[in-house]
Amino acid sequence: MDGWVSPQLQIRFVLGETELELYRPDGGKFLTTLELEQRAKAAEQRAESAEALLAKYRDRFGDLE
Repeated sequence: MDGWVSPQLQIRFVLGETELELYRPDGGKFLTTLELEQRAKAAEQRAESAEALLAKYRDRFGDLE
């Protein structure tokens, strides 16, 4: 299975050190559920930080609309 490419989907399968890795036809790696969860948490934290900063500026300068 290592290095096998699906003829129909063009997805490549590679045996990693601890798990099977899947690659899209464009060569990009499919993310694991853990990686997707980490990215989602990071995005949520960035959004919360941005909202807090916006609230700080609104308190200081008022609503600019």
